[in-house]
Amino acid sequence: MKIGVHLSLWDDEGLDPLTLIEKAKKIGFDGVEIDVRKLFDADIGTIKKVLKDNALDCVLGVSLDASTDVSHPDEAVRSRGVQFLKKSIEIASKLDIKLVTGSTYAALGVCPSEGRTKERWLKSVESVKEVCRFAKEYNILVGIEAINRFRNYLLNTIDEALKFIEDVGEPNLVVHADTFHMNIEEKNFYEPIKMAGKKLGYLHTSESHRGYLGDGHVDWEGLFKALFEIDYNGWLTIETFPPNVRGLSENVCSWRPLFENGDSLAMEGLKFLKHLTNRRK
Repeated sequence: MKIGVHLSLWDDEGLDPLTLIEKAKKIGFDGVEIDVRKLFDADIGTIKKVLKDNALDCVLGVSLDASTDVSHPDEAVRSRGVQFLKKSIEIASKLDIKLVTGSTYAALGVCPSEGRTKERWLKSVESVKEVCRFAKEYNILVGIEAINRFRNYLLNTIDEALKFIEDVGEPNLVVHADTFHMNIEEKNFYEPIKMAGKKLGYLHTSESHRGYLGDGHVDWEGLFKALFEIDYNGWLTIETFPPNVRGLSENVCSWRPLFENGDSLAMEGLKFLKHLTNRRK
């Protein structure tokens, strides 16, 4: 397995992506996840060079909002969302990134009063199908992250993500699991991962309180038992967020300090995950 880190871990430090890529390499990660919005005005050529110079892989994280919700009944809103995802895929292609993932199927933090209707589900399926076919031309996978009920209304569990993938019917659509969200929505950590099997394409590793890994009540033993049994060799990416960052905290509800600083959480998390992955040997 490859161990990565989401660069938003250091959003409170105000560092540019280039510096953070070098920081991740120095700590010892195999790769990084970058929020696509951090790249809209960036020098893509320079970022690609820094990734290559540091021998780091990269995953592109995306999130739809109310104006780009591909499950929305309004065709104009869905169209903006599809175009946003296609633009993200084009950026990923320029950086030789092979996975674009996140809340790719509905807006993050938007819960319509009517809830999960058949119409919204089918509109999302139709939109994501179009995006997957576009991504296929670039040999890029699209991930759908199962997100807890307080942040997303359409897909909360891994079995729902698998049903959505079945309805879309495109081979380059994969499950993106997240231990923080699983801790809220799943009955346990073992069975959903076993259920996902070869469709598991990405995994965010986050503690139940988004602090230091191993310091909460995520069942890491059950999780890794399942990962070993399905022979998962993909990413384990540490994702958590510093508190009180304008533009970030409102979106991820990160208000109180849960770790000393980004460096300490990254280093301790890397050590923790390496210890668990080494049990396979």
